[in-house]
Amino acid sequence: MINNKFFIIGIFFFFLFFTSCGHINKWCGLEEYDLPYDKDAQIVLSNLADINHDLTSFKGLGKIRLYSNGNFLAYRIALAASGKESLRIEVLNPLGHPVISLSSNETALYFLSHGNNYTFKKLSRNTRFDKFIDVPISSNELIGILEARPYIYPHDIGILSKIDNGYVLTLKKKWKGIVQKIYLDETKSNLNKIEYFTNKKILYSVIFKKMENQDGYIVPTKVFILSDSGELEIEIYKLYINISIDESIFTLKPPG
Repeated sequence: MINNKFFIIGIFFFFLFFTSCGHINKWCGLEEYDLPYDKDAQIVLSNLADINHDLTSFKGLGKIRLYSNGNFLAYRIALAASGKESLRIEVLNPLGHPVISLSSNETALYFLSHGNNYTFKKLSRNTRFDKFIDVPISSNELIGILEARPYIYPHDIGILSKIDNGYVLTLKKKWKGIVQKIYLDETKSNLNKIEYFTNKKILYSVIFKKMENQDGYIVPTKVFILSDSGELEIEIYKLYINISIDESIFTLKPPG
């Protein structure tokens, strides 16, 4: 009798929970997931996937400016990328010599400080860089930003909405809510801003300040990456697209 009683009570609360969700969807976290996937959002996502789809590698020269905890740092940089995950950034001194090397590939993240020969290696794919630059961005996300081909977070639904200066594509995942927002111009083809979310809060945002045509590809030459812990500005003034790159440069070895 006791087992049957608890079984009946369990069934009662099971149905109570799911019928209540129909009336308090916001509390259940499912307020919009019973809607069909937005067809306009699907078209925009498809168009985003086509942007610079045959851009496979690049090298560039530029500057970075980092604002963190009231401090401001500015450096020249050289960078290279291949595929979706291999990235190398060289922070240079005024004479053009490397001060810091940061790289990643599909297996690890590497860091090398040339002043004291401090090295760091983490076996992980797409590790975030906030340990070094106070902005929680990963290699595949940064490559996508610099190629104007944003990394799309896993999601269950996309909604395209009209806003004052264009459109915003909102991507959501069940139980997690918003995971990403992509802001587009009136043509729905040019990027203005991206917001990446975690735990329903903005992890960081990207503002595309300047876009230019480089060898037939429309790519950003100035971007701002903003988070609660710091701000990073990247400016590219020389860019070489689809050139041959030795993949070994994305694996840093300790000096000596």
